[in-house]
Amino acid sequence: MSTQKTITNFLNFTEAELSELASTVIHNCTGNANFNFTGNSMANLTGASGDFNDTLGAVPTGGPQAVTVKDIAKKVLTDALHVVALQVNLQAEGDVAKLQSSGIPLVQKGTAQVMTVPTGLQVQLTDVSGSVNISVDVPAVTDHGTLFAYTLAANAPANANDWKHKHANGHSLTIGGLAAGSNYQFAAAYKGRDEDDLIWCPAITKMVV
Repeated sequence: MSTQKTITNFLNFTEAELSELASTVIHNCTGNANFNFTGNSMANLTGASGDFNDTLGAVPTGGPQAVTVKDIAKKVLTDALHVVALQVNLQAEGDVAKLQSSGIPLVQKGTAQVMTVPTGLQVQLTDVSGSVNISVDVPAVTDHGTLFAYTLAANAPANANDWKHKHANGHSLTIGGLAAGSNYQFAAAYKGRDEDDLIWCPAITKMVV
């Protein structure tokens, strides 16, 4: 029987990653037939996620008091995620497919772990010419960040390994210095161990302005 479990400690997540993960878990677990959440755990998570996002928005102009309120909301959110993760592990009984359906990353084991194909690739223009924000979904397995690949669409190499790359410790970043008025192709791969092959998602094409 599999002993695989999801992580249950979320204290090391950045604030942006924590917000993104909470949204993913709420989306994946709401109405998920694999789980029967008890004790208002999902309602508590939903409320904590909304409160945390509100406090994040208040920090830039709220001063030290806003930071304190945000830190309290972060603790409430990590606690709510912890409760949901415990129920996921208990009810999934090691079934990897069920665990992954929750959207919570799996505990990384010492053996090699195959990275999944990134989902949710988005490329959005910024207010800066020649710059884009690029992101992917948080994977259901533990990773070491994301490699984002990009190249001019004209005469693009067939393999994304041959494109330009930028590494993000999380799952989003900004790419600048692109040629305005040109079409670019973008792709992404979750970073596993250094010796692991990169598994690229299907590329998308975007006109950079």
